[in-house]
Amino acid sequence: MSGHQRCRAVAIRVDASPVIGLGHVMRCLTLANALTDQGFECVFVARFMIEDVKKKLAEAGHPLVMLPEDGPPPGPTPYGTWLGTTEEHDAEALGGHMKTLQPQIIVVDHYALGIAWERALRSSTGQPPLILAFDDLSRSHDCDIVLDATLGKSANDYAHLVPAQCRVLTGPSHALLRPDFAAERRASLQRRDDAFAAGAGIQTILIFMGGADSADCTGWVLSGLCELQLPPEVDLHVVTGPAYPHQDALRQFAGQCGRSVTLHHNVSDMAALLSRMDLVIGAAGSSSWERCCLGVPAINLILAENQKEAAQALSLSGASVDGGAYEPQNDPHRWAETKVGPLLKPAATHPISLAAREVTDGNGAARVVDAVLANVSHPLLEDAP
Repeated sequence: MSGHQRCRAVAIRVDASPVIGLGHVMRCLTLANALTDQGFECVFVARFMIEDVKKKLAEAGHPLVMLPEDGPPPGPTPYGTWLGTTEEHDAEALGGHMKTLQPQIIVVDHYALGIAWERALRSSTGQPPLILAFDDLSRSHDCDIVLDATLGKSANDYAHLVPAQCRVLTGPSHALLRPDFAAERRASLQRRDDAFAAGAGIQTILIFMGGADSADCTGWVLSGLCELQLPPEVDLHVVTGPAYPHQDALRQFAGQCGRSVTLHHNVSDMAALLSRMDLVIGAAGSSSWERCCLGVPAINLILAENQKEAAQALSLSGASVDGGAYEPQNDPHRWAETKVGPLLKPAATHPISLAAREVTDGNGAARVVDAVLANVSHPLLEDAP
């Protein structure tokens, strides 16, 4: 092997649970698939993983190593309960697998794992691996590449948070979307432009609050739409993920809505489905970038504190409507009248679509992989002479 031949092993540390959601693991899966296409071998490492996601990883050919759910309790950190233990203990648990996995690259996507975890992991290995850290919260890191796809973020936001030699990838141009979104983009934008040119109004509305939605924002929004005086030609669609716990109640309510409601569960062709929608009401998480790629007008609801910054940036850019923070005690009908009602006028969503499509083109995975490949100068990505 020559001194410039890349090594192949990648360990991806990420969790998925009803509390954490599925956004982190799904974007890691997109990256893993893209790295695999370049000849890398990716192994997922988790403490918590939803069964349906385990199946997705297996179907994609990525092994999964489960860490024990043990260790001392976490400290008083904002996301410590997501991990269930200390960063140092988690790093030690992963370190116990390093000899077997022998990863030259470690990807970490976890709000509870930051600089303490990265330093502990580096100190526990003879030759520290290249570390790529996902971050949406502008935290401190000891890593080689940091990725923050939030709209409006720049390298300056991490100037004093990462080592000087760390490569900083920011903005939705680096958002990790599955290849089918980029493939569907042209047809989706053309369909929208044709509809706007014809003066067509909204005929399809889709609700999607992520893969978990334990607080049932999905049902809350649907109840508001069912009470709203929508034109009779408007069809409602609802997408729920594998960790959504209210499926039976949702099915019963949809049957009583008084208009067409189509339920989609654990969708595998989300890009094709989104491209047919005139309006999406969704969580302001990573799925926001999917909607932008396809130019789909959207109302973003904030379901968690970590979604606020992205939601505000998208709203200020005109790429979405700010739906506010989800509060289950609020009146869903009044919310629908205020947020959805004004968008029912012909061409009302046209400027939103135009702004949204400028946010990302769906090719972020390729750019991130290029950044990884550019780090061939890292000692562990080269063979010894």
